Amino acid sequence: MGRTNPTFRDELDALRGDWEDYRRCLRRSDQERFDSLFDSARGHADACSHLNPHDPMPAVLFSMLLEQQRRIEEIERRLEDGEGGGGEDDVVSDATSNAVSDASSGEPPEEVELKGTPGLEDS
Repeated sequence: MGRTNPTFRDELDALRGDWEDYRRCLRRSDQERFDSLFDSARGHADACSHLNPHDPMPAVLFSMLLEQQRRIEEIERRLEDGEGGGGEDDVVSDATSNAVSDASSGEPPEEVELKGTPGLEDS
């Protein structure tokens, strides 16, 4: 007897295929961003598979948001530590490169403790 449900990675691949026409209409630089977003969702597929969602899109979107939050916190940390040498653009580029390599390696991304956005606690 086989599996009754497709794996989350299979569902993610199918969902990505559903969006392929949209991707094709994007500029090349945005196609790379699109690919990066889906790669970041794939990096959280193990956690998403525990949900066994009927509709995978909320889990995919949350995974993308989680990865974006991780990138933001990494950039903020580097800016606070004075890293980057060449300015903010280098910090953003380095953090993005690290996040993409984490996602494309198949390894789960480093864990992130979600906190409120710094500076907005009082509002």
